[in-house]
Amino acid sequence: MKRQIRKLIPNQFIQFYKVIRESSNRKFITLFASSRFFSSVYYFLFSSQFRREHQAALQGRLKYYRSLNDIGQSSALLRRNTHRLEKGLIMQPRHPVFAEAYILETVICYHKAIMTLGLCIEEKKWATDVLKEYFSVVIHTKVIAKAKALFEAAIESEDLKASAVSQQSIPRDRSSYPELDIATEQLEALFLRRRSVRWYLPKPVPQKKLLKRLI
Repeated sequence: MKRQIRKLIPNQFIQFYKVIRESSNRKFITLFASSRFFSSVYYFLFSSQFRREHQAALQGRLKYYRSLNDIGQSSALLRRNTHRLEKGLIMQPRHPVFAEAYILETVICYHKAIMTLGLCIEEKKWATDVLKEYFSVVIHTKVIAKAKALFEAAIESEDLKASAVSQQSIPRDRSSYPELDIATEQLEALFLRRRSVRWYLPKPVPQKKLLKRLI
């Protein structure tokens, strides 16, 4: 429809309209860029460039809030807070008390998640091991002690107790990793060879490679 209308309008008029629109747009931008509020008003009234991004951001938040109650194979809140705990565990020097602001939230979410039959086994074990390590190294304030009691009550099942026997899913000390004999020149050559890949071979990736994990 737009193409048909444009064919009926003289090209000179279209070019003149574009010049006027661009000139007006520059003046509007000068005015509306003065504050965050006016910038939001500008995009609401005069531009639709970021409407899809705005909607996607709100849909993502909505999906996150729904995931707090409807936990399936994974829990967004549990993953997020477990990552935060890991960062605290590897901090150098490590703070004697950390994560106090969200540890109760984490344990409550953990308890709700492990009661879900469909929760991924790897995620369950990972969260369990990280929480165990956290409570073993942190100084127990009143809040942390309460969270630890709730955590210990939540793991009173045989499968979670058994996870302590197998390899722990916690951040390892850097000194435990093998030394790498890579020269600076080799790294530079690797970085220069790095390119964005847009064409792929018409064959599936072997399942063995997909399931391979770094130990």
